Amino acid sequence: MTTTPQVAIITATYNHERFIGECIESVLAQTFSAWEMVVVDDGSTDATREIVQGACARDSRVTLVAQQRLGLERLAETYRAALERTTAPFVAILEGDDTWPATKLALQVPRFADPAVVLAYGAAGLVDAHGCRYATYRRRAKEPGVENRPVGSILPSLLEQNFIVAPTVMLRRSALDSIGGFWQPAGVPYVDHPTWLRLALEGPFAFEHRVVGNWRRHPGQFTTSRAVGPQPDNRAFLQEIADEAARRGMLAEPQARAARIASGPGRHERWSQASAFRLALLSGSMHDAWRAARPLIATGEPKWMALAATGLGSRLAGGDLEWIFRRTQRFSWPSRRHARRHEGNQ
Repeated sequence: MTTTPQVAIITATYNHERFIGECIESVLAQTFSAWEMVVVDDGSTDATREIVQGACARDSRVTLVAQQRLGLERLAETYRAALERTTAPFVAILEGDDTWPATKLALQVPRFADPAVVLAYGAAGLVDAHGCRYATYRRRAKEPGVENRPVGSILPSLLEQNFIVAPTVMLRRSALDSIGGFWQPAGVPYVDHPTWLRLALEGPFAFEHRVVGNWRRHPGQFTTSRAVGPQPDNRAFLQEIADEAARRGMLAEPQARAARIASGPGRHERWSQASAFRLALLSGSMHDAWRAARPLIATGEPKWMALAATGLGSRLAGGDLEWIFRRTQRFSWPSRRHARRHEGNQ
């Protein structure tokens, strides 16, 4: 008997031969079976496409869409290509190098029994290149904004940082359609944060305290390279959302918010420097760490100077800064200690 799909799973992938099989297996293992999965291969040059074709042969719920390389600058087109091949009333996102726990769909589908809910998200497992979990990420908006009740209350936190991790997300398709689909502003190489912000203007969210998605953090992924490189200018779309929220009476102190958004590039540069320093602590020599610390020390700001001093001290002791970021519920990378332990178990 054929079950009508309730969840459309959108998977964009590019040169993920090392991870795509595990990604698909985590979907096949779901305890909730009424799903359809569309994998869009964005012109991979490795064996990604062949691996997906093998999964399609095993389970008809998995479909492959092969396209010429569009890249991250046209990611919304890739997502649109997947959505056009689905009919399910809910949409879930799973990138080709991420995975889900087996109960992800079973936990989140019931949250949409409330017809007002437009987005569900939750805690994320952070896993390394080998699929070994090293941390759990639960950073979220302050109450009551965690579930965007009243509508718009999550915006002060969400305008500051995208703390909603994509593989934990499920969307109501009608709400996504009402905002015109996944939103990718010009010059921005991602769709998640802009889309979450637009949906925050439309209805409540639902938060799950259990892990409902695993985000793989490894050196080759775009989010790692983006963290240490020039930051895309997101001021225009942040300001657009803030202005719309102010017009709807959802955002207090819009002038102060506008001033903070305008100062964004400076903050982003500091965080890029901090990320480069953290990565040097993880994989570089002491000389590399010192060189990466110098821009932070040169700021003359106590916050960044303290971070540099703490990191250099940790590196001399054979460690790094990732324990601080885990303790403060910020995105972390696998620590040197984790890497040593994991390599010892291989």
